[in-house]
Amino acid sequence: TFPGSGNLQVLAFPAINNAGQVAFSTLSTAIVQYVSITPTAPGALITVADTQQGFTGMSSLTLNNNGVAVFSATSSTGPNASHTGICTGNGGPLTTIADSTTTRQPYYSGGVPRIADNGEVAFLGFGADQEITIKTASTFSTVVQNNHTQFEYLSDVALNNSGQVAFNTDDYTNGNNNGGYVYRCTPGDWLVTIRRAASTTPVSINEAGT
Repeated sequence: TFPGSGNLQVLAFPAINNAGQVAFSTLSTAIVQYVSITPTAPGALITVADTQQGFTGMSSLTLNNNGVAVFSATSSTGPNASHTGICTGNGGPLTTIADSTTTRQPYYSGGVPRIADNGEVAFLGFGADQEITIKTASTFSTVVQNNHTQFEYLSDVALNNSGQVAFNTDDYTNGNNNGGYVYRCTPGDWLVTIRRAASTTPVSINEAGT
């Protein structure tokens, strides 16, 4: 059952979890955008957020195996109006992970956020410089930073349930641009170079760290 008024017009940003739930964005002919999740049993769609309740637009959607979605959204109200951040939700109150204002560091700087089953969220952030950040509860942890000596132009991020992160970036380890590479970072361990790739290549990582 489609929520709200107006007929379904546009579907976008699909994501699926191991329970078979699908999260996606819809736009009605009444020009209301929704982020919705299919239920685990037949019934009405679960509405996570919509543009009638504080947002002008949502995108970059992913879903964990517990049915919690993370997505980017531009606020339409309050002190963060017109600023873009990332939120999580599964039909109840939304949780703001980060936004694009300087009042919360590191703030969200674009790209697709990823969410693990324990609620950890990995995203491209910006503190002193662009970085890949994991937020656990109220704690931000920097995974890797654009430091202009080893990495430039961090792009895309993937996360598994062990906290391993995969990402791509332009490599500058010898002071020159060596091209784009995909890396894996295990918490508390060294970076692992996976292979040469375009710096804009989307990446993902499974539970085995592959």
